[in-house]
Amino acid sequence: SFCGSGIRSMQFRTRLGSTSACRAADSDRSHDDILKTLNHGRSALRKLRCGVGATWLSLTIVCAAASLGLGEWLAYAEPFYHHSITAWRGVCIEVLFDLRIVLPLLAPLDDDLSFMRCVLAIEAGFFAFIRGRLLFHLCSDDSAVWSSLSAKTKVSSLAYLGRGCLAIAYLLLAMCQRTPWSMQRWVQLYPLVYALPDALQRLCMVFAGFTPWHDVDNLSLISQAVMIYVALRPQAIHSLQASLRRWMETFGATRAAAAVACLIGQVDPKDALRQARQRFRSIDVSSLTLDDLQSNSADPGLDKRAEPTRLGYCDAFVSHSWHDDAKAKWEALQAWRFGFRAKHGREPQIWFDKLCIDQRHIETDLRGLPIFLSGCKSLLILCGPTYLSRLWCIIEIFTYIMMGGNAADIEVALVRKAENTQKDMEAIIAGFTDFDVSRCDCFNPNDKARILTVIGAAFGTLGSFNGIVAKVLGQIQSENPTLVGMFSATEGGP
Repeated sequence: SFCGSGIRSMQFRTRLGSTSACRAADSDRSHDDILKTLNHGRSALRKLRCGVGATWLSLTIVCAAASLGLGEWLAYAEPFYHHSITAWRGVCIEVLFDLRIVLPLLAPLDDDLSFMRCVLAIEAGFFAFIRGRLLFHLCSDDSAVWSSLSAKTKVSSLAYLGRGCLAIAYLLLAMCQRTPWSMQRWVQLYPLVYALPDALQRLCMVFAGFTPWHDVDNLSLISQAVMIYVALRPQAIHSLQASLRRWMETFGATRAAAAVACLIGQVDPKDALRQARQRFRSIDVSSLTLDDLQSNSADPGLDKRAEPTRLGYCDAFVSHSWHDDAKAKWEALQAWRFGFRAKHGREPQIWFDKLCIDQRHIETDLRGLPIFLSGCKSLLILCGPTYLSRLWCIIEIFTYIMMGGNAADIEVALVRKAENTQKDMEAIIAGFTDFDVSRCDCFNPNDKARILTVIGAAFGTLGSFNGIVAKVLGQIQSENPTLVGMFSATEGGP
């Protein structure tokens, strides 16, 4: 009857409204969870910045105070002590001064341009003050200081002023760098620029006959040799930085959470979430074609095929390597699609980089990557022979887990060419069993530099990050039936 159909229609609308309300509530909870994770990351990064900066700057102050204290004591005590004792104290002063030069450069995190520029400006100002004071003294009109100096002292003074000008010029050029990774490269070489001319000057003074070899501060030369070695082989400093970051975790400065905060940059978490909600898009898998997987060439019109989507309503974030075979990826994606459709009775909505990133605002969309990942119900890995050698793929897996995703929600679809199945299988297995992030690469060198800067800021070394990612991959391997079956078949093979 009409009345009965009206009641059934009303019940249907009630159920539909209830379902929509539940989904809206779930979405709100998802937004709250994302914001909580981002705020936690920002807090961890702030603690890391303060802890690392305070540690190295405190050591700098200690070295500077010790250097000044020894200098004052030496000036007072020199008449009462043997020459060798005062010489040793002079060497200690120089070593402490060298440390005072280098330690502040370790205070900023790798991604902190402003703090790094501030430290470099202070260094340049310090050199300018010291050299300016000497120059003013030498050029003073009311004294014949310069004419009264010996040839050795004149040469030493000119070399000293020249080294200072070189250091100032280098520091100013380093400050002009526009990206954290390029500035880091300049900063890493600064000890070489500081120590090498000083060591060469001492040796040249010996060979020129101005200074007997037994009067050269050999320990100072050793100190400068260490600085040169550190500049050319910075692994020791990186290991020290990694140890400091591990210690900082006891104060809540979680490195993984800090890495997520580094990815979104200096944007406030609320603003980052707001921007990501506006820019989050997805596409129906049925509208994808094989041509879409053939290359990653940019096309500003491609993103129009994707549609705006609420966070939490996208079925899967598709992570893949553009270096894997396109046809094999297409077949793996279609197999996953048919399985999803059989289970849910509808086509899946996915986030696919080429179609869901606004090519006109790539940087903005990439900053939203952690939020886009957490806005998807699962992570679909199209795992081919090159997948675990691509740095962006590793970052996507790492970020998905760090943003609260579960390894059980990560689905793996194996990408293997029909004519090369066994070789591709061996490459995939090797990627899991012998993973090393230092061997990963990016299509765009700037992307690689940016990611390595994030890793350096949060973890100190690639090795520390490598250990965490290896654990994540091991968890994925043990949780995913496809990978379990693949490794079992390999271990049980002939």
